[in-house]
Amino acid sequence: MSDLVPANQNANDTVFVSEDEFGTIVAGSKSAVAEFVAEWQGDFSIAHREKVVAKSALDRILSACSDLLRSPDSASYLVRGESSSPSPVESVSYRRVTRSVETGRFTSNTPIPPEFLAGSPQGALAAATVISALESMIEPLQQSLDRIEDMTADILRLADAERTGDVFGRRRVLRRLTGELDSGAMLTETDWDSVAALGPDLEIGVERLRHYSTRLLLDLRADVAADDRADLLAKAVQKDRLGETLQLLLIAQESLFLWQRIRVERVELREGDHLPQVLESAKATLREHLAADVALVADLRSTLDTYGTLRVSEFHRKLSARRLKKNLTPLRADIDSFVTSRALQVAEWNEPKNPGVLDALRALKSVGDNAVDAGVQTIGKAAEVVQRSTESWAERRVQKYNQEGPADDQGIVQTKSKGESE
Repeated sequence: MSDLVPANQNANDTVFVSEDEFGTIVAGSKSAVAEFVAEWQGDFSIAHREKVVAKSALDRILSACSDLLRSPDSASYLVRGESSSPSPVESVSYRRVTRSVETGRFTSNTPIPPEFLAGSPQGALAAATVISALESMIEPLQQSLDRIEDMTADILRLADAERTGDVFGRRRVLRRLTGELDSGAMLTETDWDSVAALGPDLEIGVERLRHYSTRLLLDLRADVAADDRADLLAKAVQKDRLGETLQLLLIAQESLFLWQRIRVERVELREGDHLPQVLESAKATLREHLAADVALVADLRSTLDTYGTLRVSEFHRKLSARRLKKNLTPLRADIDSFVTSRALQVAEWNEPKNPGVLDALRALKSVGDNAVDAGVQTIGKAAEVVQRSTESWAERRVQKYNQEGPADDQGIVQTKSKGESE
């Protein structure tokens, strides 16, 4: 028994906790882990989703904390939920949490320096953490329905993502390999060589599918009348192109995350010196795709809100408003399904409000006020022009008088003198 394990430690009262930006690993006895997770999930200030740890990751975790706990035999991974505050990107903490005698809750936190762990934190435990994070992204995706397999080729062609290839076939291969790894099998060089080149193609395919999803809605003309917008939305719903593309995006992302997990296992096995670099690369991939998907959802929602809301000049088109709302519903559902499958931390929809009579009257008044203001400004400018013209004319008359006045006066004097002499 390690000197780091107190002699009076009760296995059911202590757990090991490792937390990073994606989630939290909890290890210890089965009952201690279950009670600790129940406490966290019962705390409404902390929203987490529990994920079963893959066997290959479980062995690494239990080995790493073997010097800190008495006979650990279980572990869970708590995925960060929507209301929980994310940890700093580079923050990774290790703690031993003990149940309080007074309250019966797990409250006593003892920080654990990384060097006290069995093995390097950049080794087995770090690999287990990344594998668990990847698995937490994969699990919701595997629950998606494979409803578009027959349409895959057309969508990839339209999205210019043909390099992604047979998405469903590749996913089956990657799932089989990860399943074998979870069962304790070793990754052979032959198996790795068969999938090693898939990563870049999957990465490019995911990005092009994401771009195509945005373009599908941007191609809807927003400058047409409400009736025409309702017709265009109805055609979009009938084709279901957005839903199919988002579904295919989920499948491609699942394949990418499966490939990343296999890559981590392979590097740990064959190129241990490069493991920290590969682990950071995998975490960067998770960060980038989470951020990109959040941005995608925001763009899609904003476009639909703008497109489906009546303009002030269309306030009287009640039938068009109902048709727009009806056709927006399935498109919104496709986006919500994508959000759920990716477990994205996004806000709820902002419900757009169509303008009414009062909004139209206010708009007309604003237009009228602007017209009056413009008229006053025009009259003022005209008055200034007239005033400047009058002043200029008066100045010219004075100058002319000053130039002609002395000669005229002299002529008058001479005429008068001649008359008097006669």
